[in-house]
Amino acid sequence: PLEKFRHDIQQKFVAYKINSKISQREMADVLEVDEGKVSKILHNRLQEFSTDRLINLYEKLNPDIKLKVS
Repeated sequence: PLEKFRHDIQQKFVAYKINSKISQREMADVLEVDEGKVSKILHNRLQEFSTDRLINLYEKLNPDIKLKVS
């Protein structure tokens, strides 16, 4: 269940990038992280990110996010 939740969050980053038509660099600037970290998130290489960190980063893109764990 946790891995699915983490994958779902990762997919929200991908959807945000596509829908906003922004570059990885622009996303990195918004998230205040380096572009390499954004690349890892977008390519589902999440090992170095805690679930809390992923949530906190996504909240910078979408402050009104409501996440549900099922």
